[in-house]
Amino acid sequence: MPDGHTPAGRAASPLVRTLMLCAAALSAMVALLFVGLDLVGVVRGWFPLPYLDMWDGYVGFWYKLKAGDTGAWWAQHNEHRIVLARIAFWLDLRFLHGAGWSLIVWNVLAMLGNAVVLLAALRERLRETRSQQPLLAVVLLAGALVAISTSWLQRQNLVWGFQVQFLLASLLPLAAFTALGRAGNLREPASRQAAVLLVLGAVASALSVGTIAIGLLVPFVATVLVALLGFGRRVVAVFAVMAVALAVAYLHGYVTPPGSASPLQSVTQHPVATIDYLVTYLGGPAHGIVPSLFVDRVAGVVFLAATGAHAVRQLMSRRRRGVGLATAAFAGFVVVGGLLTATGRLTFGIDQALASRYQTPVLMGWACLLVAAAPWVVDRMRTTSLTVWLVVVGLLAVPVALLPAQNQALGDRSAAKRHTDLATLAVALGAPDAQVLSAIYPKPQRPVRLGRRLIAEHLTVVGQPPYRDLQRRLGTHLTGSRTLSCASQVRVKGPVAHSGYRRLRGWVTHAHALGASRGDILTLLDTTGSVVGFGLAEPAGAQSPFPGSADALRVIGYVRAGHHATLSVASSRGGCSPTPASPPGTAGG
Repeated sequence: MPDGHTPAGRAASPLVRTLMLCAAALSAMVALLFVGLDLVGVVRGWFPLPYLDMWDGYVGFWYKLKAGDTGAWWAQHNEHRIVLARIAFWLDLRFLHGAGWSLIVWNVLAMLGNAVVLLAALRERLRETRSQQPLLAVVLLAGALVAISTSWLQRQNLVWGFQVQFLLASLLPLAAFTALGRAGNLREPASRQAAVLLVLGAVASALSVGTIAIGLLVPFVATVLVALLGFGRRVVAVFAVMAVALAVAYLHGYVTPPGSASPLQSVTQHPVATIDYLVTYLGGPAHGIVPSLFVDRVAGVVFLAATGAHAVRQLMSRRRRGVGLATAAFAGFVVVGGLLTATGRLTFGIDQALASRYQTPVLMGWACLLVAAAPWVVDRMRTTSLTVWLVVVGLLAVPVALLPAQNQALGDRSAAKRHTDLATLAVALGAPDAQVLSAIYPKPQRPVRLGRRLIAEHLTVVGQPPYRDLQRRLGTHLTGSRTLSCASQVRVKGPVAHSGYRRLRGWVTHAHALGASRGDILTLLDTTGSVVGFGLAEPAGAQSPFPGSADALRVIGYVRAGHHATLSVASSRGGCSPTPASPPGTAGG
C-alpha cells in the first residue's frame, strides 16, 4: 500500500480518496466531540457539597490530620488505601478551602491521561511490529481509543470528587506496563533510555498501590513482565522485592471491611454466581450500549476469550514484543480485578457489577485489546477494497455505538441540583432532615455535625457565603429590603427530627419584587420582621396555584418551629408580604 490509503498499492479514485479522508476527519471530530461532551457533562453534573464517602474519606480525613493522626494518610477506606486521592483532598482543603472543583479537575486530567497513554501504546505497538502506518488506519484507531477512554459510561468517576483513585487505578498500571514494554523493545536494554523507562515503570507500579486495593497486584504483574521481556536477574529481583515489600506494608494491620463477602467462600460456595458477576463486569460497556444482560454477558465472554488468546499468542511468540505483552498484562489485570471485585462484592447483587465507577478499568481493558489488534487492523487495510471498507466501518462504529451514552452528558440535571441545593441548605442550618440528607449520607446527623465545623472554619460550600452566615442571621431583623403585597400559598410541613425546624413548601408571586431567580436563597420573616428561616427559589412548575402568574416562584426550605402563622419572603434585593401562611399540614391562599 505505497500511497498509505489504498489496498494492494492500486491508485485510489478521487471519490475513494475523498471518502477515506472524510472518514478520518469524522473519526477525529467525534473523538474531540467526546472530550467536549465530557467537559460539558462535568460542569453540569458536579455539585460542590460533599457526597456519600466524602464525609468520612474527605472531610473526616481532614479532621483526623488536624487532630494529629498522621496515620490517616495510610489508613484503610473500605479495603483500599487511597493515599494518592488523599493528596488531592489535602491540597483542595488546605489551599482552596474545600471548594471541590480541583478534585474534578484531577478526575478529568486522569481521564485524559488514560487517552494519552493509550495513544502512546498504539504508536509503540505499530512500531514494534514494523507495520506500515497509513494515516487513515492510525486516525481511525486513535479516534476509537479516545472515544473508549473518554466514554461517559464512567460518569461517576468524572463528576464525583471522591473518585480520582478509580481513574488512577487504570492510568498508573497502564503507564507502568507501557513504559516497561517500550523498554523491552529497545535494541540496547542496558541503555540510559531503557533505565529511565524501567524507573518510570517501577514508580508507576509502586504508586498504583495507593489507588484502590487491586493496585496491590500491579508490582507483581510488573515483575512478571520484566522477566518475560528478558531483563536481567538483578532487575527482576528489584521489582520482586518492591512488590513483596509493598504487599507486606499494605496488609500490615489490614482489617476486612464489614459487609464484604469472603473471596474464598464466594469462589468455593458460589462459583457460578462469581463467574456470572465476572462476565457481567467485563461486559459492562456493552450494557451501556444495549441494555441487555444477555448481550452484556456475551461481551464479557468475548473479553475473556480475546484476552486469553492474545496472552497465549504473546507468550508463544518467538520474539516477545513489549507492548504486545504490556497490553496482555493490562487486560489480564482487568480480568483479575474483576474476579476480586466479584468475590468481594457478590453479596451486593449482580447490578453492582454494572456500576459506573467500575466502567473505567473495563473500558481501558477493551481499549488495550484494540491496541493489541492494531497490527492486524493495519494489515487488513492492505487487502481488498471490501475488507478496507469493513475495517473503516468497524472502527467508526465504536464511537458511534458509544455516542448515545455520551449524549447523556447533556441530560437534565435540574432535579439533582435542586435536591443538592436543599441538602446544602439543611447542612448549613443544622437541620438533620433525613428525607433530604439520606441521599448524601446514610446518617443525616453526621453531615450536620461536620457541617458545624466546616462553617466555623470556612471550608467547603457550607463554609462560604451565603450559606455560612445563615444560622447567625436567624433571629435578627432584616433591614433595607422593600416589601410589596403578593399572593402566596405556603405549606409548613412536619418537624425535622432532633431540630427546631419545620419543612416549608410553597409558592409566592411577584418574583420581580423579590429580585430573585432560580437557586437564590430567600429569607423568611415573621410578623415582627425577625428572620425565622430560609428557602430556595425554584421555578413554580405545573403544580403552582397561580397558573396565570408569569413570575411565580416555588419556595422550599426550613422555618423555625412555632413561626408558621404569617411569613414574609425577602431577598437582598426586595421582598413581599404575602397573605397568612397555612397552618402545618394544610394549604392556604
